[in-house]
Amino acid sequence: MAQIAYKELKQGRTNLKELNDKAPQTGFLYRTFVNDPFGSSMDILTVNNGFLQYTILFQRGMDIGNMWYKNKKIGWRRELSFLLHPENVNLQEAFVHVNGENVEGLGWLRGFYAMDTMVGPKHFGAPCVDEQTGEKLTLHDRNSYSLTDMDSILIEIESSKIEVAGMVPVLYKGEAQFRRTTEISTGYMRNSLLRADTTDNISKRPQIFDDGHHIQFGSDLLWEGSRYVCSGELKARDEEAKKYLKEALEVPAPTAEFFQERCYFIEPKPIKGAVDGISSSCEGESDVTVQMMMTGDRSLGGFVAHRISDYSKVTLWQQYGGWQFDGNQDEPIWYTAAIEPANSFPDDRNNKREELRVLSPGQKISRTVEIGALDGERVIKLEEAINDAFKR
Repeated sequence: MAQIAYKELKQGRTNLKELNDKAPQTGFLYRTFVNDPFGSSMDILTVNNGFLQYTILFQRGMDIGNMWYKNKKIGWRRELSFLLHPENVNLQEAFVHVNGENVEGLGWLRGFYAMDTMVGPKHFGAPCVDEQTGEKLTLHDRNSYSLTDMDSILIEIESSKIEVAGMVPVLYKGEAQFRRTTEISTGYMRNSLLRADTTDNISKRPQIFDDGHHIQFGSDLLWEGSRYVCSGELKARDEEAKKYLKEALEVPAPTAEFFQERCYFIEPKPIKGAVDGISSSCEGESDVTVQMMMTGDRSLGGFVAHRISDYSKVTLWQQYGGWQFDGNQDEPIWYTAAIEPANSFPDDRNNKREELRVLSPGQKISRTVEIGALDGERVIKLEEAINDAFKR
């Protein structure tokens, strides 16, 4: 095993063989810096294992910026101008909501960029005021707007695995209340990554814990005729979503018209046995569940897998409208569909308080999510495994 501190990694491309002579010839790391529109520097690390390529955003809590599988883009289309340094985002900022109201706490949307955005740790859902404490909770809280401790980042290159690990303090009014350790790993020529997060309550008081992931699919994976494959029954979040419940799994063509987001809630069921391409799956009974987005011809699929004991709820989030002209071609800026594994559904904290976990001072919690892509026959086999779980 070879280990290197991220700060010692040279800029540009480093072949994995340069770091560990036991590593295969395939695969590389690429370190680069970009300035956000305000001039703040952002580190981006690209990891390539030969099949799968993804980026890690260190100034954004180790979010996964985007993902490619065999050169096909799996994550959504999003301009780099949305990648903002946390110092340039006011999470309490007010926006005009679709109903015309001026709503505070929507600043999270300013820098909404990554394919895998980690939500929480205190709140997953719309802005609200905690009726017991008076705390103003912003949209999806601040996991994604927390700086990784750059001295903590280590890269391990093994003969069979590539791992990037770092520590992310999560601050509220300058005080670190949580400490999250994140390990993102993949194998050579693998089709997925594993993201393991351990969150510590390092404050001196109990803290509500309500975290999860917002995983955005798009690009080569998402167009008219694509569809979700889910292991549980869908329930509409609101009346708008309820209108489209029968066709909620089907992806329509993009529209230039205003499109109000739709959300559907799932109590996921576990798949049975090992499934080719899903590292989390295993022989026999387990609590591993998988949700997938696949193309209409079943040639490509993007999936999210995790243990139900880690994340017991799944939300489907959809936004199929909104276009912009980028000078070369028309590109949909809000043509995307997300899978959100979490331990609650996105809602006002006051509506779900009784189901939320509370971490005591010093208590920690760990959970893992697998994100990846499949092609060919493996897409069909995974579809069958998910459909079988739904029927059971």
